[in-house]
Amino acid sequence: MEKLSDIKKELALLDKAQLMALCTRMAKLKKENKEFLSYLISDADDPQFYAEKLKAELDVVWKEPFYSVWALNKSLRKSLRLISKYRRFTSHLRGELELMLHFQQGFFDHWKHGFNNRRFESMSDQNLRKIHKLFSQLDEEFRADYQAQIDDLERTFSKRFV
Repeated sequence: MEKLSDIKKELALLDKAQLMALCTRMAKLKKENKEFLSYLISDADDPQFYAEKLKAELDVVWKEPFYSVWALNKSLRKSLRLISKYRRFTSHLRGELELMLHFQQGFFDHWKHGFNNRRFESMSDQNLRKIHKLFSQLDEEFRADYQAQIDDLERTFSKRFV
């Protein structure tokens, strides 16, 4: 495998048409490559707005009725993969924190007591730990904006699972 620096040098030698052809071929190989190129072209200048668009996709999970623990777990994992993809695309801490908070709040708002399951408790606990980690990496000026929401999620978690 070649080094990234070698690839950069080779790309610098190509003209615009060749670069476009390479990008198009790369986008055809994987769906994620196409999504990433689309993000870079249209949404990279405002990762916060991109996070707001993803919140609508996360809310789709709660609009479906769930009749089994398996179906709910599958949908929740899909939402978490979407948040992970956002992190890989943007590396934007505030946006990822907002998506995690939105996901966890939606989880608690739509919780059905019939789905009491150790798996969901573990998932919530992991998400809250990830939220705290993201919160600790955030600049001091933004922390006050999220502190009350995080405290509320902590109280809800302790009421539901502890």
